[in-house]
This record gives sequence, C-alpha cells and structure tokens, in this order.
Amino acid sequence: MRIGLDIDNVIANFDKTVLEEFKKEDKNKRNSGIINPKGRHVEYMFDWTKEEAQEFFYKNMERLEEILEPREDAKLYMEKLIADGHELFLISHRVYPHYKNPKEVTLKWLEKYKIPYTKLILSKDTDKSLECIENKIDILFDDSINNCKAVLKNGISSCIMGTVQNKNCKSDFERVENWEELYEKVCDLAVKKMPKSHIILDTDIDNEVDDCFALDYILNSNDRLILDAVTIAPFYHENDISIEEGIENSENICKRIFMFNNIDSKNMIYKGSTDYFKNGYRKETPAIKRMVEVINKNDLTYILSIGAITNTAVLLYLHPELKNKIKVVWLGGHSIMSLDNSEYNFKQDVEAVKYVYNSNVDLTVIPCQGVASNLTTSIEELSSYLDLNSKTGKYLYKRFYNDGKHGITKRRVIWDISVIAYMINPYWFDFRIMNIPKINDDLSYDFSKETNHQIKFAVGLKQNKIFYDLFEKVNKKL
Repeated sequence: MRIGLDIDNVIANFDKTVLEEFKKEDKNKRNSGIINPKGRHVEYMFDWTKEEAQEFFYKNMERLEEILEPREDAKLYMEKLIADGHELFLISHRVYPHYKNPKEVTLKWLEKYKIPYTKLILSKDTDKSLECIENKIDILFDDSINNCKAVLKNGISSCIMGTVQNKNCKSDFERVENWEELYEKVCDLAVKKMPKSHIILDTDIDNEVDDCFALDYILNSNDRLILDAVTIAPFYHENDISIEEGIENSENICKRIFMFNNIDSKNMIYKGSTDYFKNGYRKETPAIKRMVEVINKNDLTYILSIGAITNTAVLLYLHPELKNKIKVVWLGGHSIMSLDNSEYNFKQDVEAVKYVYNSNVDLTVIPCQGVASNLTTSIEELSSYLDLNSKTGKYLYKRFYNDGKHGITKRRVIWDISVIAYMINPYWFDFRIMNIPKINDDLSYDFSKETNHQIKFAVGLKQNKIFYDLFEKVNKKL
C-alpha cells in the first residue's frame, strides 16, 4: 500500500514541543499561563493575540523543528511497514514564511533520527489532495480533520492521528491514538485489499485434533481462501495403525468435516504418499496428480502443509518445473532459537524437509515450540466459544478432550490453525528471513552458510487475534 503521513503530530511530537516553548515565551509576555486548556491549537490555549502567535512562529519555527522528537514508536513501526512492503510518503505543509528552508530543515531532521520513508513531499497548500492523487496514496494519516475532509472529497481514505489538541473535536473519521494502532489499521486495510488465495491443504488429520480445527477454519474462511483440494499426508506411530490405514481414516474424517459444513467433498480429497521420502518413495499418487492439476490451473497456489512434508517433496521431485507457481507454508520443527528439531512433523521425514528446503521453492516455516505452541486452549474455553449443539462444535469438543492417539486432557495446543491464520492475515505474525539452514545429524539448524536462497521463519504470533478469528468462524456463537 501507498501510505501518506503528515510529519508534525503524526511522526514528530510537534504540539508537545510547541506547548513547552509557548510556556517559556509566555513568561516574557503577560505570564498568565494556560487560560484555555481545551484550545483546539496550542496558540489558542494562551491569552496571546493572533498577531503575537504568528510572530512567534515566524521567528522560531525552524528552531522548533530542529528540537522536535519523534512520536513514541514512530520509527519502529515505520520500519515495520517498509519491511512489510508498504511505501511511506511524507506529505507536510511546511512553507514560507514559517520556514525559510523547509526542505533542508526537514531532510536534516529525518536524517538525525534515521526516519525511514519512500518519498518526501512538501505540500504548497493545507489541502493535500493533489499530492495524494499524484502519488496514488491509499490512505492519509493526518492530525487535521480539515485535511482529512479535503482528501476524502477526492476519494482518498484518511484517518485522524490523535493528539491532545484534537481529542475533543467531533468527527466521523476513524482515529488512531498511537503508532501501534496506526500499524494495525494499515495491516487491516492491506488484508482487505489482498486477493483470495488458492490453497491446497496437506494434512494428516487422523493424527491429531488440531487438523480438524484447521480444516473447519478454512471452510469458514471463504472470504479469504479458495480451497482447491485436500491431500492426505502420511503419519505413523510405533505399534499403531499402518500408514495406509491412517490415510483411509484421514479421508473419512475430512469427509465428515465437509459434511458438518454442508459442503460437498466430491473431487476434493486425495490420498497421498503411503511411505516416506527418506525411504525412497517417489510415486505419482492421486494427491500429486491433483496438485499438478490445481497448480497448472492457477497463477499461484499455496500448499499448506500441516503434517510431514512428504507430499510436497515428492511433488517438487517429480515436477520441479512447478516450483515457481507455488508457495509452501509448513508447520514443522521448533523455534530457530531451539537446539534441535525433535518435532513430529520434522523428524518423521527429515529427508523430505531437506529436499524442500534446498529446492529453492518459496517457503514459509511456522515452528512448533516457541511459536505455534502459543496457540493453547482448554476444554473450558471451548465450552464457552463452541456451539455444542452443532455437529461441528460437538465433534471438535469431544475429540479435543479425548484425541485417541494423545490421550485425555483438558488443555492442548492446536498448532495447525497457525498455518491457516497466516493465510488469513500474515500481519498476525512476526518473521525473520534466514539463509537455508543445514540440518545437522542431531536435527539442529546451522545457519552459518551463506546461500542465494532464503526461507521465512515465523518468530512470533498474535494468539488472541487468531483465536478470536477462529472461534468467530468455526461456530457462530460469538
């Protein structure tokens, strides 16, 4: 997105500095202090004449600009916005006679505080519509209600940055009170502008209840996601059912989740690998064939892998020409700060992990312990948020309590919803871009090698936002 930002009172803490300077100067005048604390602007808070206030600004504005400090966290969130791919246009009405050298003063201040931005624009008028139109601004953040009204008349969205001076001003415009709120506002708008994503869910849904939550989450997120296929991934536990039996069970559970949502599962569920990549498995399964069909049909397809990454490794091995048409999001391993990756999805088929990592495919990894492990809920919370009279709510509740393979418990991590949440709103996650790691024999990562290709690792997530969205969609109780 292309974001317009006023400087004074949006990036710089203008009113705070000006108020302190007015207090000092007032002592040299009538020393009457603040007589109108609710004044719309600082100069209206004192008993100065309009001429006295203007004269003060003419003589002191450039000096004041030099001593301004950034608003709290402004630089931090501007860096985050640029890292997220947004463009920041600083649009400020700094002109003569208040400024003799407005551009020079402004550039010097921006450099002093290392403020990141895309372009600096000095508007000749308080109405910033022309500059917003010329630079195709998606939204302007300004502390002036009049400025926001002016750009809105020209079809450009605007939002008020809250200050002490405008807090009592009545307005229909949305407000943000600080830079954290401004950042979240931009993220929400950016998500709304994103096109729907074509996805393939690769799941071992019979293995654990979190896959059930994940599939139901997808089926109720059709405003953001287009589910083209569900492919069944292999899983195996010692002294448990065979991989083939697990795949058969997974297929039946998927059909059940579709049925609960009154959605036809015909031509949607496809059986995948019946052995692991590490054992030399390279077969063109029904899952692989359907993946190829979907990928060739779409401009871009996301493969969401919430089990062993075997099917994706086989796909890339048999059809390497498709790697530039897909993006892979995988739940696997542990935090990049962890000493090892003795995690189920990872250790089941380490050779598949190595192959996908080194395939140069676009890959996002959401680690389990340290990241997705924050998505913990309880049977008590589920009883509050799930509609236990619905087939879906009843099924998820019972299987959460007694997962079969993992015993009875009142509290679990439902890891797999993290991958779905990422597709719904990537701004709920923090990431680091890392070199492709070497996987050591003890399953630890070695990031020391410089590589031409990099992988995106999640390092944090906003669990409250994810859970609220999940429970709002999985059932209609909220």
